[in-house]
Amino acid sequence: ADEGSAVSIVVSEGPATAEVPDVVDALAQDAREQLEDAGFEVNAVEVFSDRPQGQVVAQSPRGGNQAEEGSTVRINVSKGTGLVEVPDFVGQSQEDAREQLANLGLGVNAVEVPSSAPAGVVVAQNPRGGTTVRVGGTVRLNVSAGG
Repeated sequence: ADEGSAVSIVVSEGPATAEVPDVVDALAQDAREQLEDAGFEVNAVEVFSDRPQGQVVAQSPRGGNQAEEGSTVRINVSKGTGLVEVPDFVGQSQEDAREQLANLGLGVNAVEVPSSAPAGVVVAQNPRGGTTVRVGGTVRLNVSAGG
């Protein structure tokens, strides 16, 4: 530029920001819509919680804070307590017990034991029927080797 000529300077105000909606306690789909409508991406992560399944239990950044438009907001969505009640399998076949445990999200540790019960029948278990356990746990089945 020539000496003494006018020069225009443009100063950035930084990235555009927006207020993050508070979506804690909302249902996951409603929370996603609110956040996306406000200009944010959503990262939904399922977590165990005492709150009802599908409800948002936490978010980051928190509602009411300013965040860069287009940035990602993480929401933690309840997938329930993760607890199930173990049925009483004593007297049932090992196959039936295995199927029911798999449907509950529980593993099986089957051990053959001497017993006068017919072969393949559950004669004892640990934990006992009626006990509450976390999904992903294992139930030991003592299965009759036959008499």
